[in-house]
Amino acid sequence: LKEFNPAGEEKQKILVMKGQILGAKGDKKGMIEAIKAAKEAAPASDLAKKITEFLDKQAKEEAK
Repeated sequence: LKEFNPAGEEKQKILVMKGQILGAKGDKKGMIEAIKAAKEAAPASDLAKKITEFLDKQAKEEAK
């Protein structure tokens, strides 16, 4: 990731994939961190809106 140095929506997609991999491995904390970083990479994108919905859902589940 550092060598390729993607930006914006491209970086966002990569970070979402990283979050999916971490989630599949059972690393929920790492997954959330990667997803939050993805949102910050391109906050105005359509994917960022979906990420916000996902993070809100995760927060509600943890609050239970």
